[in-house]
Amino acid sequence: MTQNNVFSKIFIFSLILFIFSCRPTDVIEIGYELEIFVGDAVDFGIEDVTVTLFTNVEDFQKNTNPVKTAQTDSRGYVLFKGLDRSVFTYFVSAEKGELNNWGDKTQLIFSKFDQQSQSFKLQIKASLANDIAGRYEKRWRQVSKFIGNSPDNTCNARQIHAFRRDWFIKMFNGSTCPNPGTEVNGDVWAVTSDNKGIIRGTPGGISQRRLNILELNSRRLVYSETPSLGFTITETFEAVD
Repeated sequence: MTQNNVFSKIFIFSLILFIFSCRPTDVIEIGYELEIFVGDAVDFGIEDVTVTLFTNVEDFQKNTNPVKTAQTDSRGYVLFKGLDRSVFTYFVSAEKGELNNWGDKTQLIFSKFDQQSQSFKLQIKASLANDIAGRYEKRWRQVSKFIGNSPDNTCNARQIHAFRRDWFIKMFNGSTCPNPGTEVNGDVWAVTSDNKGIIRGTPGGISQRRLNILELNSRRLVYSETPSLGFTITETFEAVD
């Protein structure tokens, strides 16, 4: 074997080692790291939760312009790398099926500019509010209202109700009312402590109404109430696309 052949083989072998050492997974991401743990009420980690970072509340509410999205591992952890050092505040959405953190204050986290790696904890849970108000606001079209066995066909029984995560309801005229789409009223609401109904009106006030959920899914909402007079009022809504 000539000396040139030896050098050629050494060169080819070194080139192969260099190519395999330059794998894309070894690229260093500039910026800081953010580790998020997602768990349940007893801090048990939840796998396959979709965690998304947003830089402002508007994007969080509309689910637009995400910065990064990733899934939690088997222990409930997710790690974001290469985050912009000039951004210290993120709105975080964590969701898996009916579980999410949309009604929790931990959706807003503050990073510390002097730390390269940081950790935060989130909790996700199921709630009536998830289906009624969605991420921030969900609109429902009233399709029927019965007072006892008598239908109420007035305009007030055909309004659009916008349930919001800030615990306000905005009401708008429906398509069969004069000036459809006009905001005509408002109210406050809350989920009952047993998570089986909602309260409309100021808690403890004379306008407070306890509404029992009869049916609730992503497309349909039915609730009823029994005022002091003894008759039952049943209202049915369909989700507005």
